[in-house]
Amino acid sequence: MAEKALNRLSCYRLPLLVLLVAVLYLPSLKNGYVGWDDAVIRSNQAIRSLSIDNLVEMFMPPAGRMASYQPMRSLVFALVYAANGSRPFGFLVLNILLYIANILLFYKLVKYLLQTHGGRGGAQQAENVALAASAVFAFHPLHVEAVSW
Repeated sequence: MAEKALNRLSCYRLPLLVLLVAVLYLPSLKNGYVGWDDAVIRSNQAIRSLSIDNLVEMFMPPAGRMASYQPMRSLVFALVYAANGSRPFGFLVLNILLYIANILLFYKLVKYLLQTHGGRGGAQQAENVALAASAVFAFHPLHVEAVSW
């Protein structure tokens, strides 16, 4: 009986982890831009419009125009800029959402590796270890800078 109740509750553990991470990083939504955002966001004219010309230039820049070729980053920044303007709030929300996506991918990877290469442990043990590893990954202080800035 207790095992059935525990199994029923286990489906809520990963969403709870995601919710806790979101709550943890909510205060960072008040942050502003930092120094390296100037070139990537603030003075980047390519993200100011979703026109065909800008989209083509994101994916096929003229020679010598861009220091690094990252068209998906530019496209996502252009979408955030279209939805939110130049305020940092939208870009910070994007950081949090990408971090949560990474946590979920990390969970899936660890669970998959344990289920396929983990040896004797069952599916429940693989899920428990994957959740614990994801929690360590999610709350590790090293990630604060990447998410909050």
